[in-house]
Parts: sequence; C-alpha cells; structure tokens
Amino acid sequence: MKKLIALIVCVFLIIGTIIGIYMYSINISSKNTPDYTALKGEISNNYSWIKLTNEDFNGYLNGTYTSSIKSIIKSLEEAIPVIIHTNTTRFGNNDSGTFVVASAFDTSNKVYVYYYDANSNGYKKTSLKLESLLEDADSIYIYNRLEGIQ
Repeated sequence: MKKLIALIVCVFLIIGTIIGIYMYSINISSKNTPDYTALKGEISNNYSWIKLTNEDFNGYLNGTYTSSIKSIIKSLEEAIPVIIHTNTTRFGNNDSGTFVVASAFDTSNKVYVYYYDANSNGYKKTSLKLESLLEDADSIYIYNRLEGIQ
C-alpha cells in the first residue's frame, strides 16, 4: 500500500513539474515580446493616406498643383519616402495593385522607386518620372514627421 501511495505522489509530482515548467515558459515568452503600441500610435498619428483623383493628375500635367500633389512633391524634395498604391500590373502581377516606395528625386528630376519583383524574389530599384507614377496611382501614404525631430 505504501508503494502505491508513493507511486501516485511521484506521478502527481511529475505532472505538476511539467505543468509548472510549461506555465513558466509561457510567462517568460510573454515578457520578452516587445511592446510596439507606443510606436504604432506615433506612426498612426503622423501619417495620412491621400486618395488621388483624375483632377490631381490633370492638375499636375497642367501645372496647377492640387494640395495632394504639393504634399507629394514636398515629401519627395525632402527625401521623405512615399508609399504609392498603383492600380496596374506595371510593378508586378497583382491584379489588385501593388505598393511601391518612392524615395526622392534624382539629379534628372526623376523619382527613385523601389518595388518587389516576384520573378527574382527580391526588391528592385528604378527611376521614373513623377508623371508616370501619378498616372498609375490610386492612393498615397505620407509619413508627416521627420525622424529624430520632435
């Protein structure tokens, strides 16, 4: 009878130890997960999505810049990257459009553009006229805050 009780106590000790180690590992892993809520809040408070229309594109062609086009040009002049959602398959095979990043103007007044190329499974860099980017653009994401400046 004493052997049976000792065996039951050992089984419960082993099960308790396993559950304790499992609970401890869950607790440790949750503490090591970084909290990005402050960063997410800061980014969401300092950005804007701009929907582009034909009026914006035609205004750019005519030289009568709308406020949307002015903010895009200002960001690119200050080398603040702009994320552009395009509605064509020019930068990839995605029928719902592709996101590209325009970073700044080069010396020939073209815009550096970075996009993901699925064929080479990597990112590519090219330079295009702003006019051709705006022709394909649906909406634009602009981060309004410069890094390091409070």
